[in-house]
Amino acid sequence: MRLRPVLLDLTLYQGADFDLTLRLCDRASGAPIDLGARRGRMQIRATIDAPEPLAELSSDNGRIGIAGAEGRITLRLPAAVTATLQMPRGGVYDLALTDDQGAVDRLLMGRVTLDPAVTR
Repeated sequence: MRLRPVLLDLTLYQGADFDLTLRLCDRASGAPIDLGARRGRMQIRATIDAPEPLAELSSDNGRIGIAGAEGRITLRLPAAVTATLQMPRGGVYDLALTDDQGAVDRLLMGRVTLDPAVTR
């Protein structure tokens, strides 16, 4: 399955949990797109060229959940991580899915805004 990336800007609230659930559906029928046994990986960086990610979400670290037959992807970043983020000018991210044959689709991409916390 070849997917075309969707532009979706995100706002993270510093010191709060970030949870986002996406459901991929066929445009014509509305039926969920079966994602099979795909794995997910997402990085947030200050800039595209930044050498180190500010945060990483993956199926391996439990921050990305994929319910394949339901076409559902859940992204999670705990408050302990968002509390430590420093992005005065925002950042960028993308989300890639890899199938069991190693083929990679970039599903989402966009800018990340960090809304700073007042209560600490």
